[in-house]
Amino acid sequence: WLLATLLAWSLPGNSSVVQIPSPRQLGMGDGLYDPQVRAMAEDTTGYLWLAGSEGLMRFDGQRYRQWRREEGLPDVDLRALHIDARDRLWLGTASEGLVMMGPDRSGFQRLAASAPAALRHGLLRQVTSSGDGRVWAIGSDHQLYVLSPRDPEWRRHSLPVAPVTAL
Repeated sequence: WLLATLLAWSLPGNSSVVQIPSPRQLGMGDGLYDPQVRAMAEDTTGYLWLAGSEGLMRFDGQRYRQWRREEGLPDVDLRALHIDARDRLWLGTASEGLVMMGPDRSGFQRLAASAPAALRHGLLRQVTSSGDGRVWAIGSDHQLYVLSPRDPEWRRHSLPVAPVTAL
């Protein structure tokens, strides 16, 4: 009877057997626009965001959507991507510094003119956030900068070592 039970379990349509999805590699044939993905992050709604050498992509589990210069991205050569606790996308670009996309996903915002030049221009390699809501970035001058939720201005965070190379 054990053999009969095992055979019955293996029959198609048996609802008691859980089908485990098999992971598969997604590529250009699946609509991936950029073969050089440099960073990935998941937002609060479950979208997977990818930063690459050809712009920003969002994957919804079925399809990709791409943002490039035509959609307002100031530099398509993206080097860093981070989604903070407020669901904002922070993008580090190769030549235009740090760019932010708000949680409404309506467009890209450049940093204010009052922000340090090292965050507004040049290569921005890394950005992250901490549990207290602060956003941290390494500027093009290899210094560490912080944006506090209580202060709307970016500030340089002094460290006893320089240059800063990783967060």
